[in-house]
Amino acid sequence: NPGAQNLAIIEVQTGDYFGEDDIERKEDDFGRAPGPSS
Repeated sequence: NPGAQNLAIIEVQTGDYFGEDDIERKEDDFGRAPGPSS
């Protein structure tokens, strides 16, 4: 966020299951995303 205003990110979930194990990460600054498959 290069602007002067604070940025708020809101996560919205719908459905019957709200577990953390159904997240598909494409990119992750903290090293949690799997590497590219070979």
